[in-house]
Amino acid sequence: MSRRVPARTCTALANSRQTWLIRAFCAMAAVSIAISLPKAVDRLVYDLHAFVGTTSREREALLLYNASLPLQPRAVELWQRELQPGDRYYVDTQTSVPRFPDLRLSLTLYLGFRLLPSVQVTTPREADVVLSYRMDPRRLGLRFGRIVSTGRVTAARVDNAR
Repeated sequence: MSRRVPARTCTALANSRQTWLIRAFCAMAAVSIAISLPKAVDRLVYDLHAFVGTTSREREALLLYNASLPLQPRAVELWQRELQPGDRYYVDTQTSVPRFPDLRLSLTLYLGFRLLPSVQVTTPREADVVLSYRMDPRRLGLRFGRIVSTGRVTAARVDNAR
């Protein structure tokens, strides 16, 4: 003979377990915020002081340094000068270089935001401009109307571009 537990008791028991789990989750979230908030505020204050009174070139150098990219600010400035709003560009670089195994990925992610409103494309044939780092864009087999180069950095406008 088994005794049946009334449905109300089961519902109350389930609700109390849910309440306990919700309280535990909220307590963990509060502890996490209490631990990480001072560090986040310190970082924001540090960034504010690091950028106050700096020129755009100094800010670019600091961003490149923090992103660990082996570029100089003048490289990004060259690429920005050669791009017009809405241009489609392709990043042409080696997959990796010594001491920087994810160069292609890091560079495309960085430039994807830095060169807005221009649009990054995945193949050279889609591009209006090819941006090269340590590569010769002529090896891609495209016709270029204008090629501007400073050392390891090149911006080449595709001849049939808009």
